[in-house]
Parts: sequence; C-alpha cells; structure tokens
Amino acid sequence: MQTSVPSVWRVVLVLGLVILAAAAGLVTVLKTEGRNGPLHHTIARSFLGYPPQRAVDAFNAKDWDLALREARHCVSVFEDAGFREQARLESGHVLLPSPVRTTNEEMVEIMRRGSLNSLAHCSLIQAEAAEQLSRSDEALRSYATTAKLTYGRVYDSDAHWFWSPAARAAEATGKAALSQR
Repeated sequence: MQTSVPSVWRVVLVLGLVILAAAAGLVTVLKTEGRNGPLHHTIARSFLGYPPQRAVDAFNAKDWDLALREARHCVSVFEDAGFREQARLESGHVLLPSPVRTTNEEMVEIMRRGSLNSLAHCSLIQAEAAEQLSRSDEALRSYATTAKLTYGRVYDSDAHWFWSPAARAAEATGKAALSQR
C-alpha cells in the first residue's frame, strides 16, 4: 500500500496563497486608515452595534421622532447593564479616561464598557431628540440620567478621540435650567 504524501510544491503553493490573502486583507485595512483613523479605530462603527447605531443614524438624519424611538429602545436594552457598570467603576474608584488623549490601554478599557457607552450615548440622543420635539420634561430627565453616566464614552471617528456624553449633558442641563428661569 502506498501512502499519499503531499508534494512540497503543493504545500508551498497553499502557504503562498494564505500569505497573499492575509497581505491583501492588511492592505485593505491600511487603505481605510486615512478615513477611519489608526488601525485599531476601524472597529468604531461595529462597536456601536444595532440599537445605538439606528438611533445615531436617525439623529444625524434629523428624524427626531425615529431618533427618540430608537434611543428609548436602546436605553431600555442597555439600562441595567450600563448602570451596573457605572456603579462598579465608581465603587472601584477607577480613574476617568483622559478627555483629550487616550492610551491604547485606556482605549481597550473604554471599548470593553460597551453597555455603558451605548447607554450614555443613547440617553443623550434621547434628551437631544426630545428637546428638538419640544418635550422639555423628557429632555431634562434624559439629560440628568446621562449626566450620571460619567464613565461612558463615544468615539468620534472624525476627530479620533472619545468624548463624554455626561459632560455634554451637564452643559445642556445647565443651559436648559437657565432658559426656564
């Protein structure tokens, strides 16, 4: 009985094809770096996931009713896990991420807080959409909720940095309180 041993040429050919495919994938990712920021930022959109992205898309399209509906849905999905994560970070006295520049380690930690980040972002969208629809009571409640989510961050792919929905909500709450006087 004769055993079949793959020839050296077949092994070299298969390895060459695998290396070529990997190189082509890397070239594709690197080509997007100019639009999406550094290599590790190419996951920013997929990081948002289903509920937040629909709210963001509706908000950007200025479809306030849809943005409010999607943001409410997102808040309901992430509320429990997001507040648990916020409480865990507060009780552990974890340092807040830098508002200007994040290290790779901070970036990884921020991205691991997906539920909290999504909750903070959607809560802010809910507040801003409610404000656009002249639902001031709902807007103020949502701003107040968002202001409590101090560890939540949103990645801005244009500026290549993370911003705080809580800080933006605190500013808006202050302005809204002044305008009601």
